[in-house]
Amino acid sequence: MVDVWLTVIGLIRVIITLGSEETLADDFLAGDALLFLISSLLSYWALRSRGLRRMHHLEKIADGIFIIAMIGMVVVCALITYTISVPTSDKSRVMHVLENSKPVSQQAFLRSGGR
Repeated sequence: MVDVWLTVIGLIRVIITLGSEETLADDFLAGDALLFLISSLLSYWALRSRGLRRMHHLEKIADGIFIIAMIGMVVVCALITYTISVPTSDKSRVMHVLENSKPVSQQAFLRSGGR
């Protein structure tokens, strides 16, 4: 999984350079790859462990980290899809609405033309 993520990080950097899109996806992917590495090392340590209690404890920790890394992978995939598919003008419009402190109804937002 780590080498797959490193390849994806490289591809995202190329997309950012060519398309002038900024995203935090590559930073999150690096952290996600680290979680997969930690999970793999803990699993290996559990296999080498002589104590039954320690082995089960390490397996539970490795499983938990692996599940967290898988959830992170789904979140990063959604972030990559959003970054690539949504035009920049729509992103700035969404950020403007999110930064606005007063609540805006959907009808008022649509009447203003999304500004």
